[in-house]
Amino acid sequence: MKTPAPFSLTTTPLTRGVSLIEASAGTGKTYAITALFVRLMVEENLAVREILTVTYTEAATEELRHRVRQALVLAAQAFATGNSEVPYLQALVDRFKTQAGEMEARLQNALRDFDEAQIFTIHGFASGHCATAPSRAACSSTPSWSPTRPNSYRKSPTTSGANIFMSPARPR
Repeated sequence: MKTPAPFSLTTTPLTRGVSLIEASAGTGKTYAITALFVRLMVEENLAVREILTVTYTEAATEELRHRVRQALVLAAQAFATGNSEVPYLQALVDRFKTQAGEMEARLQNALRDFDEAQIFTIHGFASGHCATAPSRAACSSTPSWSPTRPNSYRKSPTTSGANIFMSPARPR
């Protein structure tokens, strides 16, 4: 089995499809997700509604939503001023300095449209998907897992923390 390459916020290639971040509590998952979200917008020109981010709990979802919005504000400021104290943002500014105006506008549009951000709990995403596309999904009116029956879902024995799935929501 091949050992995965070390993850770098600034240089790990953005892959099409689903990316999984799995780690223990307090290891920087939320920070990494916010950086990837900003990178997808800057490098891949995705809109906020085109990035699907899913996590376990409502508290984690709200924290992630807040931190992504905060990262977008800092990114727009970084492109406006040409510098940032946040290392991954400074790397983006340096890399796209000739397109700074375009990137700032893109990020300002993201902030304007942030209510369209697709940041959900697993249950919220599944419920919303079943409500909007029941004929395309195997959706049950009675979910097999619910917050009132938390033991009805079992985590993989290899899972040591929260899983965050992140993918461009539009097909390429």
